[in-house]
Amino acid sequence: MSAEAVRVYTDQPLWCCAVELVAEMPNRWQRATDHLFERACRRWHGCTEVEFFPPIQRWKNIHPPTDHPSPHEVIAEAAAGYRPGRHDPTGAFEAVIMMLSGCPTAVVDSLGHAERHATASSTRSVVRNRPDSVLISLFALDDDDITLAEDLALTIVAHSSGRILHRAPSLLPVRHEQIAPSAARFPTSPDILPAIPHSIESPVFAASSN
Repeated sequence: MSAEAVRVYTDQPLWCCAVELVAEMPNRWQRATDHLFERACRRWHGCTEVEFFPPIQRWKNIHPPTDHPSPHEVIAEAAAGYRPGRHDPTGAFEAVIMMLSGCPTAVVDSLGHAERHATASSTRSVVRNRPDSVLISLFALDDDDITLAEDLALTIVAHSSGRILHRAPSLLPVRHEQIAPSAARFPTSPDILPAIPHSIESPVFAASSN
């Protein structure tokens, strides 16, 4: 059954956990992402059920407080055989974390106006005084593994001989978009809706077994 859909935003507050990391990164930091990047791309390559990955399900119709590509966009590109962010150091950094943890991520260097993207005043102060730094912003809903996302970021920084200059956790409001059919009702019975497969394995756990 088809119907025109109207996108509306709810007034009910919805919050996500955010962690901002300011890192000092040497020029070779891109090489530190290469191994994880290729591994993550291989895990998703050819996957036809990207939309059932639990983090993607959780963030469906929810807008993280960033204008960077979403995990769904990045993982869908990898599944189709592309290399999301491959030729952009910050883009590859983001892609690694999103493909392996599912958490929305934004990585901005000084040339990308890191100070403007910082949400905490303490973070803006550090970025302003360290033009050689990189701002790493991680976002998570209740069931997301933000610890894994942060561990991945710290691993990349450590393997590039960088160091963390500042860490600021916070709660941020997010927009929750609902799709409201305007001309007809869609089926809502569990017996009518398509079943979600239970055999899908997260690439994070698959990667850890190799």
